[in-house]
Amino acid sequence: MSKSPDLIEPFLGWKGLLADEEGGLWSPIVATAAIDAPWPVGEPLLATCTQKHAPPAKGCGCGIYALKTFEELRDKRYNWGATEDGKVWVVAEVALYGDVRRGHIGWRASKAAPQRVYVPAHQLPLGVLIKRRYGVSVGVIDRFTGKRA
Repeated sequence: MSKSPDLIEPFLGWKGLLADEEGGLWSPIVATAAIDAPWPVGEPLLATCTQKHAPPAKGCGCGIYALKTFEELRDKRYNWGATEDGKVWVVAEVALYGDVRRGHIGWRASKAAPQRVYVPAHQLPLGVLIKRRYGVSVGVIDRFTGKRA
């Protein structure tokens, strides 16, 4: 008799996130939708849908999005720099799990958690705050080439 594994490896994807001055990570859609909550610490971010079904549903755009590669994120004109409210754009490798749907250039998932966060070189103090808050690795990435340090 065969048993299913207790854990399944998550999909790893790339996502542009916003970071506040305290090291909190925010999804861009959440940050602009007046939802006052950064990604949770020590637990995954859970996707929700206004249509009252479990995300990511077929035929709906709900779910937590991530692209397959940094290059695809860069080519989609990922933002870099600060926003009007003082948040800073960062790049994150995120683990996607739960229900995951494959798309043309990435995935939509019901759950996500940051695995590694890349900050602009001049924002290393912010990277330290993110590392302390979320317990993730932090690095620097060149926004044009994807070269990581």
